[in-house]
Amino acid sequence: MKFGLAFHFGLESGSKSELLLAMSCLCKGNPEALLVYNGFKDANYIVFALVTRKFALNTMIIPEQEEELDQ
Repeated sequence: MKFGLAFHFGLESGSKSELLLAMSCLCKGNPEALLVYNGFKDANYIVFALVTRKFALNTMIIPEQEEELDQ
């Protein structure tokens, strides 16, 4: 994160454990960096995504499959 700070580098998360790690890293990074959620795992994963918005993280949720939109 330190080397990508000037370029607004963000992180991608594909699991809840990766999400928590990415959140902690981005809190120290550039506020314009993206935190990309890769697919909807379950309702808690979506709740975590919404919570990151409260921490002023620039969060983007990307569905992987059409069925995930029902959640």
